[in-house]
Amino acid sequence: MFASRSQTNSATVPSSGARAQRRLTLLALTAALPLTAALSQGAVVAHASIPAPVTGTWAMLQVSTTSALTHFTPTIDAALAIPGVTGLSLRVPWTSITSNLDIYSQGVQITQAAHSNLAIRFIAGVDTPAQDLGNSTTIAGKAIPLPWGAGSTPTSFVPNTTFENAYRATVGQLATFAQANGIHLLHLPWYSGTTAEIYNGPEVTSAPGYSLQNFLTGYERLAAIGMSVTGPNLSVEFPCSGIGTRSVVMPLENYMSTTYGSDNPELMVQWNTLTDKLPASQPPAAGVNLSRQMMGQGDFNWANVYQTLTAQHSQAVEIYLQSFAPSLAHYALLKQDAATFKG
Repeated sequence: MFASRSQTNSATVPSSGARAQRRLTLLALTAALPLTAALSQGAVVAHASIPAPVTGTWAMLQVSTTSALTHFTPTIDAALAIPGVTGLSLRVPWTSITSNLDIYSQGVQITQAAHSNLAIRFIAGVDTPAQDLGNSTTIAGKAIPLPWGAGSTPTSFVPNTTFENAYRATVGQLATFAQANGIHLLHLPWYSGTTAEIYNGPEVTSAPGYSLQNFLTGYERLAAIGMSVTGPNLSVEFPCSGIGTRSVVMPLENYMSTTYGSDNPELMVQWNTLTDKLPASQPPAAGVNLSRQMMGQGDFNWANVYQTLTAQHSQAVEIYLQSFAPSLAHYALLKQDAATFKG
């Protein structure tokens, strides 16, 4: 569990007032300073216990309408009835939640009726509302936001305030919704491309103002926004797989660990690359809690999958809802292994 990895005791847990002050400080930093400057204020360490319904096996589904969620409800119910399945991770395009949170509200109803848990997530990148893009480029003809603002040069960072302000407002809205509805896990996107993952592809690296440092600073600022809403009842998770990550992941994970505390129970990073191939690659996890997501919606040799999860000390795994189909060859094995994996 997270608490065992954080290696804390009651003497190191900040008071609720201290946690509130930390969040106010982080919000001020994201609005006023590049995160490289924020680091000069000293490392912020947060340790707190979070409820158990965060680890383990999650069924994951992406929808963009309530009618689509209704269509999948019988399949969701069947997956949530499997012993060991923690809950439903519900992924939604940002453009689908600009007017209301009806999709998540319906997700709450479904999971509460099943006496289960809900995790919520949204996607930026190509799914960012047009008015919230700020400085942007295009990928496959679709606009995506850039991690730095107009006027940046490779040696001078200007924040993408349009995107940051919209992101901050949405993260705050979702955190409030989560805490009001007993949700303990909030997955957050980066600037991203066609997925919620890191995107450092050619469209980004060729955009005016690009440098690796500007890219990292933009991502660090989003991490600070995410961490500003965490607490003992809510943790956040960021993806660390994606495109062009080789020079990005270790500095980003080191930043998270240094700034927010090693293995902080309020923070996870997810790698969306898990298959049943053995031996499995070991994703880096420099002082951060690790979770995994299956790469694909099909059938897998779940004995191999869970062997990898256990060996790599993964806290959680997301499995696409489609992989819970009883007609699949390894369905019985999935039920068996999900029942014993606790994260």
